Amino acid sequence: MRFETAQVLEIAGVTKDTLRHWKKVLTPISQFDGRSAKYSLGDLVAICVIARATQDLGVTISQIAKSADWLFAEAGNRVLTEHHQAIVYLMPDGRGIWSTSFPPDVEAAVTIRIGPILDRIRSAPDQFQTQLAFPFKST
Repeated sequence: MRFETAQVLEIAGVTKDTLRHWKKVLTPISQFDGRSAKYSLGDLVAICVIARATQDLGVTISQIAKSADWLFAEAGNRVLTEHHQAIVYLMPDGRGIWSTSFPPDVEAAVTIRIGPILDRIRSAPDQFQTQLAFPFKST
């Protein structure tokens, strides 16, 4: 399943200029150009996590860049197996944790729930629906 740039922009709620800037800063998506970009479901989830962190929580994209490789890899590996209960924790030092419970050794972290992101992807406009038959269950 692949998503075009327009779909990513709409689902993640970011502007074309924002995504263009992120491509300069975030190595996992730096190779995507505007004409032929095809984002995986994991890429889309990671971009939505980043959008929530930057828009809702005031985290800067340079802070996110510290854990971008980890975030995109985890989203790609886990989004189909650990769905609605998953939470992404981004630490100030750039570490990240993808878990279903709060890690006991973490003093401070930004937390973003994956469930609402998957719900937003599932409720995408009709023109995306044929692509969105996800192989995982909602709660």
